[in-house]
Amino acid sequence: MTWDPQLYTRFEDQRSRPGLELIARIPLASPATIVDLGCGTGNLTLRLAERWPEASVLGVDSSAEMLDKARAASDGVANVRFEQGDIADFAASEGERFELIFTNAALHWLPDHETLFPNLLSRLTAHGLLAAQMPLSWDQAYAREMRALLEEHELGTQELRERMGRRPVQRSSWYWKLLFERVAHLDLWETEYQHQLEGDDPIVEWTRSTALRPVLDALDDPEAERFLELYREAVAPLYRRIGKTTLFPFRRLFLVCALAGE
Repeated sequence: MTWDPQLYTRFEDQRSRPGLELIARIPLASPATIVDLGCGTGNLTLRLAERWPEASVLGVDSSAEMLDKARAASDGVANVRFEQGDIADFAASEGERFELIFTNAALHWLPDHETLFPNLLSRLTAHGLLAAQMPLSWDQAYAREMRALLEEHELGTQELRERMGRRPVQRSSWYWKLLFERVAHLDLWETEYQHQLEGDDPIVEWTRSTALRPVLDALDDPEAERFLELYREAVAPLYRRIGKTTLFPFRRLFLVCALAGE
């Protein structure tokens, strides 16, 4: 899947806010080793390094384009490094263990959370902590319309439509049941942001840089153009708009869990 760092960072303030709030809820005084999984352009990786300047901070992402931007932004920051890699491979491997595993808006791209989360816990030190934020986009209007258009107009392959039809993130109670007996401390919460986006088609621009990436990558150029035209027309009336400003409700799931009690 290809990523466009410039398009992704158009709404950087809105995308960064949940990650910053997650960092603020991490109850660690001085973790020595930190990894940011799905670090993207490195904006939050640098915030982690800023909060814990004595820590060794690693950013991992699968996109070479995103990592190029991250490395440029972190030039001169001694305690930060970046590596290209897959989160699932990282979680399943037996390499270095970390006192803090941080991941913001990345795990929803991966399947099989029943295996993924225990694997992530296995990469923590004895007193380590996992902090994650995932978008709860399945039930949101823009995601429902995306799935409906693919099915109604039979765009792309059946495999694509089936893949986009799978719920990427489960409900909060599912993660509570999965993690409660595996950790000593578990904090779960949800937040619905009311983003105010500027522009002619801000919902389409937002989704083009994230949720629509696998769809647009899988369609040929004529199909992609047709899909975007249909999507733009379908999504516009679903959101409140005044002038050039569109109100975009967006719900997210947060969890902070530690292997050892406080």
